Amino acid sequence: LGLPAVDDDYGPLSIDFSAPFPALASAALGKAESCYQAALSLAASEDERLETDWYGTIVRERRDGLKKATSATG
Repeated sequence: LGLPAVDDDYGPLSIDFSAPFPALASAALGKAESCYQAALSLAASEDERLETDWYGTIVRERRDGLKKATSATG
């Protein structure tokens, strides 16, 4: 999709947000947003079951990185 590899667990997000993304990449970013929304409900269930907030925090951090990318791409 023209996006660099990103590993959220072992380093900061290093995508050049000023560079335009191909249309296919932009569509994939949009689909990822809906997947993160679904993941948030699953994370909430696990957090409640295990009495933690770890799962939801991770999903929100990754979703926020995605939002950064999509807001910069237009």
